[in-house]
Formats: sequence, structure tokens, C-alpha cells
Amino acid sequence: MSPSQQVQKTDAQERRLNVRKKAYLPIRLYPHTRAMVMDTLTKDISLEGIRCISQTFTPPKTTFRVEFTLPNGNQDVLTVQGQQVWAKQIPDSDQYELGIAFMDVPRPIRQQIVSLLTEIA
Repeated sequence: MSPSQQVQKTDAQERRLNVRKKAYLPIRLYPHTRAMVMDTLTKDISLEGIRCISQTFTPPKTTFRVEFTLPNGNQDVLTVQGQQVWAKQIPDSDQYELGIAFMDVPRPIRQQIVSLLTEIA
């Protein structure tokens, strides 16, 4: 097995270790390369990132400021930086699914994400 295959296997194993929960949370994406705001919903979330829906195609490696309101009743907004890992068009639709990995998440925000994952049934 080549080193790159070993890294890919390790990355895949890493993704499987992180709890991914279905969650339809309203989020705002602010692409760093465009002056726009993308209001959308997550489809699932983990400690490492989100899968969401978008009406706008953005290429992988696009970086975003990601904001979402925690469903704790206090309207607390959580802001993280993320980088798009993949995009695929939803069949028979003008929409896309995006996979966005969180980047450099500070410990307090990471703890909030852990709490959010615990609350999601």
C-alpha cells in the first residue's frame, strides 16, 4: 500500500470516528471569494464539519465563514471558518450538496459543537 493510500485510509477512518448527526439547522455561509451571503440548511453536522444544501455552486477549496444559531432558545450564534471539501448536484434539481470541513476551531467553540451534538436526538 502506497503512503497516499495509507493517508486516505487514515482520513476515511478519522471521518468514521466522528459522530455525524442529521440536523436541519439554518446557517449562513459567507464565501471569502465573493461578496455574498448564502442562507441555507445543514443536512448533517459533526465535530469536523457540515453537509449542507446550496442553490449556488462553489468549487471545492472555497473557504467560508459559517454562522449558525444554536437551538438553545437563546439565539446564540456560532461562527467558524470552513473549507469546502466536495460539492455534488442534487439529481433533478438546481441545488447542490456541499461538504464543508471546519478549520482551526477554538476550544470554546469546539465545546459548543460537542454540546450541540449531544442535544441532537
